[in-house]
Amino acid sequence: MCPALTQNAVREGGEFVYRFRADQPGSYWYHTHETPNRALQAGLFGMFTVDPVTPEGFDEPVALHTFGGALTVALADAPPADGLATRTLSPGTPVRLRVANTDNAPHTLGVSGVPYRIAAVDGLPVTGRILRDERAQLAAGGRYDLVFTMPSRPVLMSAGAAGLLLTPGVGAAPAPSAGPLIDITRYGSGGTEAPRRFDRSYTWVLDRLIALRGGVPRLSHTVNGQVWPRVAPALVKQGEWIRFTVVNRGGEPHPMHPHGHHVLVLSRDGVKAAPIWMDSFDVGPGEVWEVALRAGNPGVWLAHCHELTHAAEGMTLHLAYDGVRSPFALDGHNHPE
Repeated sequence: MCPALTQNAVREGGEFVYRFRADQPGSYWYHTHETPNRALQAGLFGMFTVDPVTPEGFDEPVALHTFGGALTVALADAPPADGLATRTLSPGTPVRLRVANTDNAPHTLGVSGVPYRIAAVDGLPVTGRILRDERAQLAAGGRYDLVFTMPSRPVLMSAGAAGLLLTPGVGAAPAPSAGPLIDITRYGSGGTEAPRRFDRSYTWVLDRLIALRGGVPRLSHTVNGQVWPRVAPALVKQGEWIRFTVVNRGGEPHPMHPHGHHVLVLSRDGVKAAPIWMDSFDVGPGEVWEVALRAGNPGVWLAHCHELTHAAEGMTLHLAYDGVRSPFALDGHNHPE
């Protein structure tokens, strides 16, 4: 949701009731979009799981979040733990760790002490190979479901200096993973092939330029040379397939995140992807990504860099369906800062 685009901001002492049909199983999180860079960092976010069956074993949302300069691990039944969180599990327990990166920067995840696989990316299932000490980089805003069976020795999910130790009650913690990084765009298939043709195509060139923000020329994070709200919207029609070419001409990664949609990753730097569905895809410096979006969720939707300082400095636009208009008006309370 976005203040003034999909709703009014919830004022002090006010309330807003959200109603939605939970018909897409997976791992999700939510956060404020009113000055999100400040409010989210202060902890105004949460996680939720949509699942059609009662989970078996240890099925746990895990939020990675930096508080006061320290990366923490937050589980559903406990406050954030600096450094290492610990849980005791019986050997043979099925484990699914639903890890969300709620920070502005990517985090590198690894699992040591047991083979594992990534069973879902950004809430959608993935069929991929077994990983042994290999690591994966998780984009800001992204989610990976890590699955394995608990062995008779401790297992460590590591993310830099933070982590989650699962122990059967005996044995020493294994060392953090130090294996090579996998390429998530080629790890496993999301089960959908790209269309042969597209109804429309757009290019987003991401850059660091001087642009007018608040009537003042400022160094900004731009899309096609402009900043929010002057970036031209991507116009689509219900049922269309849209191809986006995303070019990063800056020196920092940009985890791009279209609201209300996943995109099918087609290629990165000309190398064909698995393909895989994502809703936060990390376009590194100098990289060119091609992604496909199926226009199946009518509305007026925000799209932005999930490094929220970049969004606040202009790297924000919107996706608009033909014939759909927002009843809300932009005002001074809903800039993405």
